[in-house]
Amino acid sequence: MIFGNVHLSSFGHCKVVSWKNKIFTDFERKELSYRGRLLAAVEVPTMRSIEATILVRGSAVKDVDKKLKDIGKWLYEAGTAKLFAERDTTHYYLARCTSVSTPERSGASARITVVFTCADNRLYNVYNNQPITTATSEMNNFTFAGKHCLNDMGCVFVMDSMDAVPTAKVNKYEIAGQSGTLRYDSGEGILYEEKSMSGTLYFVKQSSDGLMSEEEITKKLHSVAAWLGNSGRAQLILDNDVSRYYEAEVDGNQSLSRKDWENGSIKLKMTLQPFASDVTVSASAENLVLSAGTAKEINLSSLLSNGIGYATPLTVSVTNKSATAITDLRIQYYDEKNALKTMRLYSNGFSLSNGQAVTVDSLSGAIAKGTEDGIKWLKSGDFPMLSVNGEKKIKILSGTAATVAVAVSFRARWL
Repeated sequence: MIFGNVHLSSFGHCKVVSWKNKIFTDFERKELSYRGRLLAAVEVPTMRSIEATILVRGSAVKDVDKKLKDIGKWLYEAGTAKLFAERDTTHYYLARCTSVSTPERSGASARITVVFTCADNRLYNVYNNQPITTATSEMNNFTFAGKHCLNDMGCVFVMDSMDAVPTAKVNKYEIAGQSGTLRYDSGEGILYEEKSMSGTLYFVKQSSDGLMSEEEITKKLHSVAAWLGNSGRAQLILDNDVSRYYEAEVDGNQSLSRKDWENGSIKLKMTLQPFASDVTVSASAENLVLSAGTAKEINLSSLLSNGIGYATPLTVSVTNKSATAITDLRIQYYDEKNALKTMRLYSNGFSLSNGQAVTVDSLSGAIAKGTEDGIKWLKSGDFPMLSVNGEKKIKILSGTAATVAVAVSFRARWL
């Protein structure tokens, strides 16, 4: 046996004579049935427990006593560490020694039973330190306002529920003399209500017994309350989907309970915006040579290998590389019905000289040339978006011949 990078044999004549791995019998089976038929079943493993019976031999009773003392100190001081059975050094468990039995003595030898409790029931590979199964953790931890609930705040989150599909804001009309209703969806796409997530934050501590003192619980409560209460609306990233984030905020009062968890737990409810956005910004940059009144296309499909799941706002920056000023600029995009829409910058003295850039930010609804607010230049149309069902392209058009540098960026959105 190897535990915490220490081999049992380093204590002299010692060996494991019995190894019991209880994961194969300890699990909770949950079944989903309907009218006497079993539709589905899951078997959720409980905490893995491993029992190792160790035989300790010495030259005399005193020698055995010293070895037992040294082994006990090793097992407890290692904390949570890698546990190997010598017959398989390519895999390990993350385990903590939780008990050592009273020695059963026989002359200059003794037997002890050591119980290891695994923080994760899965077996890990040595070569990459990853579990051999692709199953995710039972915990649903998250990062909110830049702080991770476990790594930074010392809390484990267990989710109760999360809205799978937010409620749509639907326009329906009744027609006299007809059954049912008519539904109208605009080319801008379907609008949705906010969604919610609820669960429990459990206060945890890394120690031999995991118990927190009253002072530690009070201190933890203050820090968690400050984190949740002062963050306002902030980014929420779930551990099971770290490539996307929600805009979220804490909803209502969060009460502390000590009933089912000695260290304390908080019932947490959060309100989320209906869509998630990619953490990574997708970007494209191209130089276009424009003829007067003729549009040039920029295809964004190559940036969207997974597509998008919800209408996504674009940030488009156009820099004039020509000697002639641009006084009429149009950005075209496709809506949900794949109709070509046009945003036109033309009125109130709009002019883009050589080297100047105008930036259209569809997320904030802003138009700017340097520090100058350019919303007054919007002659017609709306801010450019990528739609779920429309072509993933934009077009640039100038009233005069020009060479322009166009930069497009966005964070794809998902329901």
